[in-house]
Amino acid sequence: MSSVQHAAVILVLSMMAAVGGCGAVILDPPEKEITEVEPNDDFAQAQVLTTQPVASGLIEGTLSDSGDVDVYDIGAIEAGQKINIYWKTETCDLSESVTIALFDEDDEIARLARGTGCSLNASRVFSQYLFKTGRYYLAVAYTDQIGRDPVDYTLRFTIDKAAFIPKHQTVYLNFHGDQDVYVAGLSIAMLAPFSDVFGDLRAEELADWIVDSVRADYQGLDVDILSSYEQQTPSGDFTTVHVAGTRSDNDYYGLADSIDWYNEEPDDNAIVFGSAFDYPSWSDAEIAQAVANVVSHEMGHLLGLIHTEDNAELMDRITPSYLLIEDQEFGRAPLSDFPIGWQDALELLQYILGV
Repeated sequence: MSSVQHAAVILVLSMMAAVGGCGAVILDPPEKEITEVEPNDDFAQAQVLTTQPVASGLIEGTLSDSGDVDVYDIGAIEAGQKINIYWKTETCDLSESVTIALFDEDDEIARLARGTGCSLNASRVFSQYLFKTGRYYLAVAYTDQIGRDPVDYTLRFTIDKAAFIPKHQTVYLNFHGDQDVYVAGLSIAMLAPFSDVFGDLRAEELADWIVDSVRADYQGLDVDILSSYEQQTPSGDFTTVHVAGTRSDNDYYGLADSIDWYNEEPDDNAIVFGSAFDYPSWSDAEIAQAVANVVSHEMGHLLGLIHTEDNAELMDRITPSYLLIEDQEFGRAPLSDFPIGWQDALELLQYILGV
């Protein structure tokens, strides 16, 4: 937003105050009107909405073009609470072209989602548990960097007490094929087994290396990683990663159901397309490492991780094939899915899964 297109930013705050040591009463929410002053395009320039803890707030602003980012410091919030984010714009056709992100005071992503709908009361974008105590930022940007017209928006947030409990996860690596598999809107009648590409004996040896590498990536976290070479389909809830002898029509290495923020669904699915790794110049160790990197990457999506821009980090969006054979690790890396900010993948997994 340019300095000549200042938008009014209105913050409506509501706070709880103890009275006489016997409970609390809800005070009338004080109103504070703030005029947005550019630049507020990154964390260092974030517009401070309040210096006091608040229970709710309302922000009105404008994205002036596709390169604009609006960042708001919404104050200090204690861990063990949940923030609810609501979104509204009168420009309905652009609503889903905008991304709303929540960051902690380390500039690290807590949640990210596209805008939806045109009704402030019916368009909750997300609810997010807060793991850290500290300052939080709301940021708004266009999802892509192509030319866009200005869009006015309203953001509303409320804060409730709601602690997050880490959940154990079981992940089953299926190397033996399947049928009628549905992943990320893609329906596949028949997934060939991994051995269709590499042969029975070689496929089993590769699978052993792959499983060991994936377990190393998730070492210390409360997740069981099982293999179809070791046991039959497990009982109870589990996520399946099909390591198949099939090639993607779109030349994908892998595909996950969705970004399952904070592992809300314990029975997701992903596919790793084994045929994509059959490079004659690669050794078996390199093939196994590349497949393991993609398995851990797709699992990361199913546990709530998003793409980054670092070839050495497991959630990297596009790793060149000559680097995919190197052992990637979960780490702190710049975001690919938002113009600013970072993702600390290992820290998030520790919160989500427990240790």
